[in-house]
Amino acid sequence: MKLAEPVLVRNAFRVVAGSLLAVRICLATSYIRIASLQLIAPVHDHFFPDLLRHPATLLAAFIGPIVTEAMVLSYPTRRDMKRAAVLETLGAAVLLVHQATYFFATWVIVFWAGVFMVWMAWSAVASTNRASAIGPFLAQLLIAFFFLGGAAGKWTGGYWSGAVFEDLYFTRNAYSFLPYLHMAFTDATVHVIAIWFSRVVILVETATALVVLLPARAASTVSLIVAAGLWLNAWDLYEVCLPLMGIAIAGRLLAGAHVGADLQTRP
Repeated sequence: MKLAEPVLVRNAFRVVAGSLLAVRICLATSYIRIASLQLIAPVHDHFFPDLLRHPATLLAAFIGPIVTEAMVLSYPTRRDMKRAAVLETLGAAVLLVHQATYFFATWVIVFWAGVFMVWMAWSAVASTNRASAIGPFLAQLLIAFFFLGGAAGKWTGGYWSGAVFEDLYFTRNAYSFLPYLHMAFTDATVHVIAIWFSRVVILVETATALVVLLPARAASTVSLIVAAGLWLNAWDLYEVCLPLMGIAIAGRLLAGAHVGADLQTRP
């Protein structure tokens, strides 16, 4: 018996869409502010064409996918999934090249999460066996790709010495508990903590890039723990941690898709 709408594939899609919807809702106020500033005091940089400098383009790419994301949270049809996946990917692609947002890593992760949604909406939903065989690996590959990029950028003297993290997180970050360490320890001790904190982060991110080699469920667990750890250290990192968590959970769900198929095909 062939499943017309594999339940676990649909659930995996909803998890990723829900994580991206949460990011957009949390960022909505700041992006309305960014668009307003662009309207009030536009920056004329001829590297970007007019369309990619206009605040209307920014708002359309940011707000447009919210509707389709919300639509797939209840009981998405294949058409709903395809529509949401395409708008998600296109919206993130525009934000990746828009003057106001091209430098945000958030949209790199959202773009690839959208590509993953495209695969689920067109390929995985049509075959439970394909979903369980390929889906978990794709989720692990994306997570490995994200962490490899993060780790590669940190293998520098500034990060290994702790100087960058000490400035970003231990000194002036309103979204982290780390600056409060100065209330309990001397500056010299906090400096040493910052050094080892930075080195641990580099090593953990590098090791997480190898998550692609783990079994699907173990990879999902490791990815969730690392993403939660990042979020705990800096609360404003929710915009990258939530999509990571969504992809990790989706991979775990897809790994169990063949179980549901087996149950459906038993006499």
